[in-house]
Amino acid sequence: MNARPFTRLCEKIDMQRGITDIQWMLHHQYYPSPGQIGFIIFLLRDEKFRVVREEGRQSFLAVEIQSLIDVLKDIRKYLQFVTQYDCDGCIITLHARAERKYFWIFLWCVIVFILCVMLFFLIVY
Repeated sequence: MNARPFTRLCEKIDMQRGITDIQWMLHHQYYPSPGQIGFIIFLLRDEKFRVVREEGRQSFLAVEIQSLIDVLKDIRKYLQFVTQYDCDGCIITLHARAERKYFWIFLWCVIVFILCVMLFFLIVY
């Protein structure tokens, strides 16, 4: 694969800023927001459209960029589904949705308790 177009893409100020923000967040134990991932997807789409205009739809580079976009879309969907973000100034912290896990644990405990009570009354009577 020719790295020249990716080098040109990485030299753009917007792409450098987006990657730097994501690196900073990962370095400080934060996770990128779905919006930041969406911004990188937007820049990759612009690059893909430029490549398609210059080299054609079936070029290897266009296919490679599309696969990167698809992976980033999956990551963005995962972040939207699994996490919630609390804004504290300009820092977004990640909070996993643990209440779902605790809800299911609580539900199983209630079911086991009810079954034990039913078993007790069946044995006694």
